[in-house]
Amino acid sequence: MLYLFIAVLVGIFLGLLPSMPEGFYRAGQKILNFGLFILLFFMGVRLGSYPDVVGQLGLIGIRAALFALVTLVGSVLVVWMIERFILKRREPDK
Repeated sequence: MLYLFIAVLVGIFLGLLPSMPEGFYRAGQKILNFGLFILLFFMGVRLGSYPDVVGQLGLIGIRAALFALVTLVGSVLVVWMIERFILKRREPDK
């Protein structure tokens, strides 16, 4: 877990640097896409290993939709709280 935290911090630091070559971002995008592909592949392998997965597709779909909805609502609430309490919108010029 510590390795993940360190990796995120290093990524944030590199992202804050003012001038990064364009090739760095392209390479990062390719690595990210490959990692996502591998993750989805192994998730499919894991799902396929369950013998009754076809019978549970409805439940899996409901859980996925609920997870997406909760994630969306939570993200909107966090952005709203940040704007309201941290950024404190400026009043428009009159």
